[in-house]
Amino acid sequence: MPKPANGGKELAVATDQQSSIVRTLQGVSVLVEALTANLGEGKLSVFKLPRLKIPAGGGTTFEFETPTGNVSAQELRGVVLRTQTARAMYKTAGAVEGTPPDCASTDGKAGYGDRGLPVDAATPGGPFACKHCPHAQFKTAVGADGKPGRGCKCKEREFQLVLLESGGMLPYFFNLPPTSVGASRAWRTNVAMTLGRYWHVLTSITLEKTQGDGVTYSRAVFRTIENLTPDQIASVDTYIDSLDEFLLSLTVEEAFVEPPPNGADTSTTSEPAPPAAPEPAPIAETPPA
Repeated sequence: MPKPANGGKELAVATDQQSSIVRTLQGVSVLVEALTANLGEGKLSVFKLPRLKIPAGGGTTFEFETPTGNVSAQELRGVVLRTQTARAMYKTAGAVEGTPPDCASTDGKAGYGDRGLPVDAATPGGPFACKHCPHAQFKTAVGADGKPGRGCKCKEREFQLVLLESGGMLPYFFNLPPTSVGASRAWRTNVAMTLGRYWHVLTSITLEKTQGDGVTYSRAVFRTIENLTPDQIASVDTYIDSLDEFLLSLTVEEAFVEPPPNGADTSTTSEPAPPAAPEPAPIAETPPA
């Protein structure tokens, strides 16, 4: 995931209270030594990181794995290290979450796959410019019942790397669904309005039950608990830089497909090829009104 730009004025810190997340950050040199010893020259796939999921049906409790076992929590506390926009499109209405999308983008800009559009014969498989894609326009969504919806057929998502207080030394991969993307952006906007950086604050993540289009679902709620001290901020930045040395680029399969149960390893040893460097030119279709 791309590192956010640094710089700017830091806020006054709300409290200097020591927390377990700070102790984790202070142990970054130990983490680097452990990764080097175990991986050597290899890389760590995001696919191997533990995952956070939003429960179905309006549940308000997170269930996730920690180094000491499975836990349930109504609140997550930690530092959001990274955020990245992504998109996924399923041609079939009511496609099962966690299955490969027909077309997807891990950066929210260039899509790859089968959109089912005649114009794609000129560039089969992509890349396609997401912002000009007909499937990314409002009122193109189709519900599981086949009826038109208000949103986009190609759903915008957000990937996060979250370092939890109780989650050990490695971050969790959090695949935010479309219904929670707005909440994350609103929280990050609030942090920006105080000239802060979202990865320089201790954050609370909870769940609220809500309804839309006759469906009950859970939505993430983000809240800043406190600003980190200058020393803690330096530890966070060092942690992020160190993690970047070991993480592979995120692939579509890793991002959108649920990992196999019981930690089964279905990955290859080679690093996945990155997407084309330049952003694709706008496609020929005129977006629907």
